[in-house]
Amino acid sequence: MKYVVQVSDSDGNACRIRLNLPLVKSKAVISNSTWSVMDEGWLKYRSGGCNMYNNDDSGDLWLCVGKGWTLGLVEFIDGWSVANDSGSGLVYAQYCVSFRSGNITWALIS
Repeated sequence: MKYVVQVSDSDGNACRIRLNLPLVKSKAVISNSTWSVMDEGWLKYRSGGCNMYNNDDSGDLWLCVGKGWTLGLVEFIDGWSVANDSGSGLVYAQYCVSFRSGNITWALIS
């Protein structure tokens, strides 16, 4: 399943990220899913794999480079493994170029 997510920091800076996830999104791991930036200059890395961390009623999607987490989309999926329209998240300072590290918001574009 392919998605485009717009991620915004607390200063209102935004970039788009393309996600390629398996049909059963709750099973996303680095070996079967990918992410790539569509707008250059915001994150240090351009692409990597994804890991889904499932809670009882939702799943948080973490964008990874190697074994490190760069950016997290909290409650990306609901309990039925359906992508939510928007949410909050977190980006780590060591992976930011023009983004402010810390809390972010995200919205599903397509």
